[in-house]
Amino acid sequence: MQCPNEVFSTIQQCPLLVSKIKTFKEISLDFIAAENNVFHFDASEALEKLFGTAKDTSYPAYLGRRLASLCITLNEHPSIRFQGSSGYAREIATSLHQTLLAYKRTNASFWTYGDDHIHHERERAQILILDRSFDCLSPLMHEYTYQAMANDLLDVNEGVISYKTTNNKGTESEKQGLLNETDEFWVELRHQHIAKVIEVIKDRMNDIIQNNSGAALAKKSGADLDITTMAAAVKKLPEYTQTMTKLGQHVAIAQQCMDAFSKQHLMDLSQIEQTISTGLDEDGK
Repeated sequence: MQCPNEVFSTIQQCPLLVSKIKTFKEISLDFIAAENNVFHFDASEALEKLFGTAKDTSYPAYLGRRLASLCITLNEHPSIRFQGSSGYAREIATSLHQTLLAYKRTNASFWTYGDDHIHHERERAQILILDRSFDCLSPLMHEYTYQAMANDLLDVNEGVISYKTTNNKGTESEKQGLLNETDEFWVELRHQHIAKVIEVIKDRMNDIIQNNSGAALAKKSGADLDITTMAAAVKKLPEYTQTMTKLGQHVAIAQQCMDAFSKQHLMDLSQIEQTISTGLDEDGK
């Protein structure tokens, strides 16, 4: 968002502060990058402001300006398409378009993909602007991808998850883990159906145990290994341990997701949700 004139004037009126400022730049970061290819505005109030009893008529234009900050950061001036039946979508689209044009007029060095022969790595983007009325049913349905189940059913707070594990002595303990871009298993599996996730984790565990020389070393005394083989295996042990620890975390998380799925009778509930949303039961009636 652009720095308001009144805030800028306040800064100018403070000589001590001005003397300490070497440079002043506005950076278009008015959004949260939740994960690779996913962003949001942390706008939990949006539904109320757009569809609630006390509507905010200025809110659509505000959302358009925030979308513009995203486009500026990505060096995009997209072709804008919006839901024709939605006045909100039209207002947001108009605000986005006007904000981008104004920014380009006042920032001569700003370039966008697909606008000239220099920046042609990709074509000009397209943005689709829809409001919630385009699909009213999805929020009423349980989602069974790994990420959705973990956030719905387990204790996850800003990417930090608390989960329980049991060691080989049967002692249960609670641990915490980070579900973010640094966890390669989470990045790979988070958008897959939970059944697929369990299958992948099982195969990955079996593959590591059967084929990893570090795992073989962990099982053997080492007496029947030559020094070269042993040295190579030892080098793989840290990676093996780290991989198994991370996989073990996802085994525990997936198991607790399925435990909650069973205890909360979500299969029965899901069948009711689908019947309501489609207007047909499992027998087609």
